[in-house]
Amino acid sequence: MDQVVHFRGTISWPRFRRAQWAHLGARWAFLFVFPVAMTAYAYFSSGGLSLQTLVVVIVVASAFVAFMLAYSVFAWRRVYARSPLLHKALVGSVSRDRFVVENDSGRTELTWDQFVRIREGKDFVLLYQAPNLFNIIAREFFDSDAAWETARRFAMSADALHQIER
Repeated sequence: MDQVVHFRGTISWPRFRRAQWAHLGARWAFLFVFPVAMTAYAYFSSGGLSLQTLVVVIVVASAFVAFMLAYSVFAWRRVYARSPLLHKALVGSVSRDRFVVENDSGRTELTWDQFVRIREGKDFVLLYQAPNLFNIIAREFFDSDAAWETARRFAMSADALHQIER
């Protein structure tokens, strides 16, 4: 008989935010190309800038990075606040061959090969149904560390098998 691990929980704002950062991955670092590119462009297009002007360009271009990161968190907060399904309690199970989650709106049952990607965080796993659509299973959804480790192992071993088949 196949082992089934049950879970129950609600996706909190801190959990949602951490999942979004994990989803974004290292792509946020690409924002730092902007200050470098703007500084180089300003310097070379003007035939040379004074040190004072160059510092202003660097500061303004770097402020763009901080603004874009803050805007991303603001946008995530807005998505979270306006998504009523994220606030509903989830009940589900994880087994060697499938992932099941349900709430009062419905039920989703997917076999591991239906996920296009699986990404592991420190205390959660993102199960991607599409490049920008994922389910979150988190450590706090499980009754024990052993149950969490079993569920995480099922998801990550399914991902390893899936990667080989692609």
